[in-house]
Amino acid sequence: MSVKDSAIVTVSYQSDQLILSDNEENPFSPSNPEAFTTNVTPNGKIGWEAGEGVSAISITVDSGQDLFKKLPSESGSTWEAKIDNKQSGEAKYTITYTIAESGKSISLDPVIKITPPPPPPQD
Repeated sequence: MSVKDSAIVTVSYQSDQLILSDNEENPFSPSNPEAFTTNVTPNGKIGWEAGEGVSAISITVDSGQDLFKKLPSESGSTWEAKIDNKQSGEAKYTITYTIAESGKSISLDPVIKITPPPPPPQD
């Protein structure tokens, strides 16, 4: 699994079910949404966006604030954060999303994990 410098998490609501996806294609289980983990690199970025069926999202860091160089903040229709230069670490955060059709707000607590890039090949 490769880890990109910038991770993007999309929050969607389809067929009465929450769906989280990211550009790393990490697995998402509707029966255990808190296990969803997005990998980021040191000095990287992470962003969150509202997908199909979601009208708004907000992000709150619950633990692991030291993982961030810049805490998540809203930027237009997305949320963005900068990752610190640590070689390892993990943060729990809450995504509160609003279902477009009903206006109901729901929260869940996935994970961000720093995965350092692999070392360069040795000759």
